[in-house]
Amino acid sequence: MTLDFSLQEIFVGSLYAALMGAFFGFLYDWVRLIRLLLGTAYRGRFMKGLFAKHSAPIEEKVKAFKEKHRWYRAFLKWLDVFLDFLYCAFCGMCYAVFLYAVNCGIFRFAFILGTFLGFFLYRKTIGRVFFFLLRELAAFFYLIFHYIVVIFKKLIFRPLKWIFSRIFFPFYRKLLLLFHKKYVIMKKNKED
Repeated sequence: MTLDFSLQEIFVGSLYAALMGAFFGFLYDWVRLIRLLLGTAYRGRFMKGLFAKHSAPIEEKVKAFKEKHRWYRAFLKWLDVFLDFLYCAFCGMCYAVFLYAVNCGIFRFAFILGTFLGFFLYRKTIGRVFFFLLRELAAFFYLIFHYIVVIFKKLIFRPLKWIFSRIFFPFYRKLLLLFHKKYVIMKKNKED
């Protein structure tokens, strides 16, 4: 069985490969966003737009937490490796299916060149705008989540802390601790 392809079919396959490369670039932007949100790849400031002034204290807390906890840095390294593995495995499977569908499984250099060209053009054109918008949207939700946590601490955690310190713990010390001491004494008497 011979596979004869015309230049037109190779050109159309290369265009499809370029679209697939742009899709791979789109997926890689999401992987980059996950890395930025978790603090894996801090190079400079995470939030660089409308929310940069409000987010500086939050970023300092994340950096301090990362520097303080060695286990978090190890987790980030393994997560980075895992995300890279998933991304490469998914792209490899997509490319294998693409080659099978377009070219009956035969590798052509024009298709790999089209994929790299599509990835490169996406990253240098619309990918920059998309990642900027994605990062700003993530920064907005990051700030909202931070303020929800602050409000939760002020409106719910502090009153609960007051209730436990003023009502529950005195009750525990007076009544329940008395029963606990009697139970411990009874248990020691049985063991002797």
